[in-house]
Amino acid sequence: MCFFFAHTLIPPDVQTYDISGITITTHGFADVRSFVYYFNVKLLIISLLCTWFISSIYWWRYAILSGIILNTYQLWEGFQENLMLIDEAEYLYSLPYIFILVTVLIITSETIKYHSKVLLLYKTICGEIEQIIGEMNGPIKAVKRQKIKFFNLKRSINQNGVTLKKFKDLQKLREELINEINAGAGS
Repeated sequence: MCFFFAHTLIPPDVQTYDISGITITTHGFADVRSFVYYFNVKLLIISLLCTWFISSIYWWRYAILSGIILNTYQLWEGFQENLMLIDEAEYLYSLPYIFILVTVLIITSETIKYHSKVLLLYKTICGEIEQIIGEMNGPIKAVKRQKIKFFNLKRSINQNGVTLKKFKDLQKLREELINEINAGAGS
C-alpha cells in the first residue's frame, strides 16, 4: 500500500527522474509526479480487480474482467508519448472486448439458469415419484417392480445426464404410479 504513495517522494515539476539507474519521463503528463501517480492508481485498481477475480467463487466473476481489460488498456495508453487525452478514447477502444465479454456472460447466465431449472424439475419429479411409491399399498411385487424401474431410470439419468427423453420417462412412470394408485383405490 505504501507503493501507492510513491509519487509523494518525487519533487513536483520534474521532467525526468532517475531511480537507481532507471529513468522515468513524463510520458505526456505535466511532470513525472503526475505520471507516477497515474501509474500507481491504475496499478492499484488492476491489482485489486485481479485479487477479486482470483478469490471470487461465483460464476459471474468473469464480469470483473471488463474492469481489468479497461484499466490495463488505460495503463498501456498512459505510456504512449504522443497522446494528449488520457481516459477518454480508451472506453471506445476497449468496448469491443467488453462487448464480447458481456455477450459471453449473458449466454453463460442463460445456460446456467436453464440447467438450474432442469435440475429443479428433475428433483421435483423424483420427489413426487418417491412419495407416490411410499404411499403405494398394492402387491409387494408390483411396488418392488416400480421401485426397481425408478431406481434404474434415476441411475441412468445420474450417469448420462438429464435429457428430454429421460424427463418423459420420469413423467410416464409418475403417471403409471398415479394410475395404479387410482385403480387400487377404485376397486
